[in-house]
Parts: sequence; C-alpha cells; structure tokens
Amino acid sequence: MDLTVLDGHIRARQWREALVEAQRLLVLFPTNAKLHWYEGMIYFANETWSKAEVSFRRAVNLDPNFSAAGIKLAQVLYRLKRYEDAFAEAKHWQKLAPNDNTNNGLIYNLQHQVQGGRTERWEKTRRLEGSITFTGD
Repeated sequence: MDLTVLDGHIRARQWREALVEAQRLLVLFPTNAKLHWYEGMIYFANETWSKAEVSFRRAVNLDPNFSAAGIKLAQVLYRLKRYEDAFAEAKHWQKLAPNDNTNNGLIYNLQHQVQGGRTERWEKTRRLEGSITFTGD
C-alpha cells in the first residue's frame, strides 16, 4: 500500500483530496487501522468531530494498541463536550502512552471537571490558587 499521494495531500493541506484518497484506500484495505486514523485526522483538521470519532474508534477497534488514535479519540470526545467519556478514554490510553504530553494535559484539565460528578462552573476552577476578598460599599 502506497501512502505517498495521501501524505502529499495532507502535507499540502488539501483536505478534500486527502479525504478522497483515504476513502479510496479504505475500500481496498478496510481493516487497516492506520488508514482509519488518517481519515480521522482529516476530519479532525476540518473540525468534523462526529466523523472523526467514528474513524478513530474504528482504528482502535482494529488495533487495540494504537495509542495515537486513542488519544485523538479522547480529544474528539472533549471537543464534543463529552467530558466523562473523554476522561475515561484518556485515562485508558495513558496506560499505553504514559509520557504523551497532550494526553496528560487533557487528563489534568478534565480531572477537575469530571471527578465526583461536579457540573457547576465554579467547581471547575477549584484548582486555582489565591483567595477572594469581598469589600464593603
């Protein structure tokens, strides 16, 4: 399988052409996890989050050790505002890629939002340091 054309379109940010090429290759190699990851990356670049989610899920279902696809899946879930799912996904992939800075940053930001089922906005900022002083009129 030659990915030269697909890589060229992606490098040139020719997203429409890249998607056509990725989908052409997926017809020929439907069980190739890397091709599903490429498709997901194209959707990710275009902020088509729901389609990116499908592509990244296919990639990790085909290759359960494909941490790059799993971490992108966590990022997509975050962008879809599915914070609990994003946190669980990111924690899962942290076991396979413990030094991935993007994933670790996502976990850090999400842990304050999802642990304990907090939903109030003020609780999301509890990690900020300092104090608030109210003054009288």
